[in-house]
Amino acid sequence: MEGRGYDIYSTSKRALAQWIRRTAPTAEWAGHGIPLNAIAPAVVLTPMTAELVKTPEGREQLNRQVPMPLNGPLEPVVAARLLAWLTSEENSHLCGQVVFVDGGYDAVSRGDSTW
Repeated sequence: MEGRGYDIYSTSKRALAQWIRRTAPTAEWAGHGIPLNAIAPAVVLTPMTAELVKTPEGREQLNRQVPMPLNGPLEPVVAARLLAWLTSEENSHLCGQVVFVDGGYDAVSRGDSTW
């Protein structure tokens, strides 16, 4: 059973990303001018992660597991600002995307594999 939680977590993220890409360009969403997108934050500084970042050793371990070279873990307001723009009238063309707000973690972990 060990590792099962990660499998479920990653599978659900993949399913959501696929749903976004398939659904966003449809007449029901894009056809009505609704930009459907998602964000994929890495480590967000919340009560859930407080224990992880409390000590230098914890931060070092977290950085090994989830390297975020641009400014490390993010404050919730960073994700909130992105969500605010994605749902605003200013977003006239971003459609069907999962935007990684992760301090570079996706670039470090997947490199060129997305192309």
